[in-house]
Amino acid sequence: MNERLPGNRILRTIVLIPWAVPGIVLGIMFLWILDSSYGVFNAMLRDLGILSADFPWFVDRRTALISVMVPTIWKSYPMITLTVLAALQSIPRELYEAANVDGATHIQKFRFITWAGIRGPSMLVLMISALGIFRDVDIVFGTTGGGPAHATETMSLYVYREAFNYFRMGTATAVGTVMIIVALMIGAIFTIFAQRSKFK
Repeated sequence: MNERLPGNRILRTIVLIPWAVPGIVLGIMFLWILDSSYGVFNAMLRDLGILSADFPWFVDRRTALISVMVPTIWKSYPMITLTVLAALQSIPRELYEAANVDGATHIQKFRFITWAGIRGPSMLVLMISALGIFRDVDIVFGTTGGGPAHATETMSLYVYREAFNYFRMGTATAVGTVMIIVALMIGAIFTIFAQRSKFK
């Protein structure tokens, strides 16, 4: 996507599509895709001979967490991709030309030019994504509801249930406070990594 090729603008627009889909809608989409009775994913695996019978992806405890992770990653990657792409485009081409003249290897060019140029934005977008996933409940709520047997229950969903299903406000407040502290620690760690100067 960083190369000057025809159709790049169309490709970048397509990459943005998952980011525009609401989480609850995305969860319902994957419920249909991975449905144990009429899901297209099971049909594809049967046609390939990998499965002999339909598999309940969201119901089985062994695969429920992975089934929730896939739509979550699919929704999160556009922001990460575009942020890293913008950072790549901000790196001066002259640095690569100078590295070629000096006989630098591909690994050296990546370490001292590419990674140095995208390190700060990468840390920032990873921090935002981590904090976003940390608080989001829409995909989990729309697919498994935290089940089966709490296999996919997140802290945010736990706080919601404690507060609004069981009306245990003390427990919900305590867990919410722990979540804030953890979020601050995540932010501090990523900030330390992002503060390093460019091209050092």
